[in-house]
Amino acid sequence: GLPLPSETYRHLLLKKREGLPLYQFTLIDIRTRLRFIAYIILVLLWLRAFGIRGKVTIQSDWGQEFARGFAPRREGRSERKIKKMNQILSALGAEVTRIQKGKKEQNGYVERSHRTDDEYFYIPYGKEIKDTMSLFLLAYPRSEVSPKAVRYYNRERQHFGKELNGMRPEEYLRETLPGIDPDISLFPPVFLDKIAVSDFWGGHDLCKQYNQ
Repeated sequence: GLPLPSETYRHLLLKKREGLPLYQFTLIDIRTRLRFIAYIILVLLWLRAFGIRGKVTIQSDWGQEFARGFAPRREGRSERKIKKMNQILSALGAEVTRIQKGKKEQNGYVERSHRTDDEYFYIPYGKEIKDTMSLFLLAYPRSEVSPKAVRYYNRERQHFGKELNGMRPEEYLRETLPGIDPDISLFPPVFLDKIAVSDFWGGHDLCKQYNQ
C-alpha cells in the first residue's frame, strides 16, 4: 500500500500499545474481487452459510504464518504447518496452497487491496481510530455516511481487472450467481488478536513500514 502519513503511524502505534489490533487478514475471491477481512475458517463458514458449496482453494504468499524462510529445515516446518491446516480445512471443503516462488504478482490482488485500504481508509480516517470499537464502527457499514471500508470495496468501488470491466464485486457476483444473497458482501471485520492460534498467526502489519 501507500505509505501512511507519519502522524497516522505514530497514532496507530500508540493505540497498539493500548490494545488496538493492527494486523489485517485479507481474503479475496479472484474472479469477483469480493473481499473478506477475517481469519480463514470464519470466512469459509460465512461462504457455506450463504450456500457456496464448491471446493475453495486459498492461495497464500510465503509470509511468516506459512514459512519461516527457505532453509530446508524451515521449509519442512512450514510444510507440516500447511498439512495441519489442510486437515482442519478439509472438513469445510477447502485447502490452502502457496504462490509459486519468485512470482509475487500472484499475490497482487491482496496487495493492491491493501493500497486501497491505505488510500480510502487508513490515510483519511486513521487518526480517528481510538480503540477497537471505533475501528469497527469506521470499517463496517453501520450507516450510509460512515467511512464503511467493507461496503466501499465490495459494493461501491469499480474494478477493472479481467472480466469485471468497471463492475463492482457484488454486482459481478450477482451477475455470475443470480440467486445469491447480496449480503454475502457485508462480512463484518472480525478481531482475532486474542484468540488466533499461534501456529497460524500472521497477517498484514499496518505499521510495518514505519517500524522499519
